[in-house]
Amino acid sequence: MTEPSKKEDRRIRKTKKLLINSLAVLLEEKPLKNITVRELAELSDINRGTFYLHYRDVYDMVDKLETEAFERFNEIVSNYEPSYEQETFLTFLTELFEFLSDNSLLSKSLIGKNGDAAFVDKLKITLREKYVSRIYSDLNIKDNVKLRYLCQFIEMGSVGICDAWLNGGMKESPRKMAEITENMILSAIVSITEPK
Repeated sequence: MTEPSKKEDRRIRKTKKLLINSLAVLLEEKPLKNITVRELAELSDINRGTFYLHYRDVYDMVDKLETEAFERFNEIVSNYEPSYEQETFLTFLTELFEFLSDNSLLSKSLIGKNGDAAFVDKLKITLREKYVSRIYSDLNIKDNVKLRYLCQFIEMGSVGICDAWLNGGMKESPRKMAEITENMILSAIVSITEPK
């Protein structure tokens, strides 16, 4: 009895993976608003009826993919007590890069030039609220102007690093990328916390 269900689950997962891969390919070429269900179905080698078994339209598909990705991202952020203690922070960043690596096609599409800026903003806000802002309060930085710019520098820089890594073929391991990112963030923090 359970075997057909397992086969069906495997078939559904395979179909969704094909659709995600096709979406990623199309987002390399053009913005989301110009992608049609017909193109997605043809590229995935499925019929449109199969697409509509899972999603209402392309926007519904992207919305569901973003929701799943955001839930996993949120889970990772929530698993770590905010800390710039080296091993904890490095482990946290490594898990984030592993998440990007495991979902590289989708991550590259959503963060890239034809991706969803609102989704990227949502990730940045979550990271700021759940992780970064709590650490900033511990740093006791008196200069609010420097703190505001530091926050923007870290957020935009981190997205830029992820984008460059994903588009550069992910030659470095998630751990190596975590080390590079950690070093850059800690250097930026030190630069405004050390007395002049």
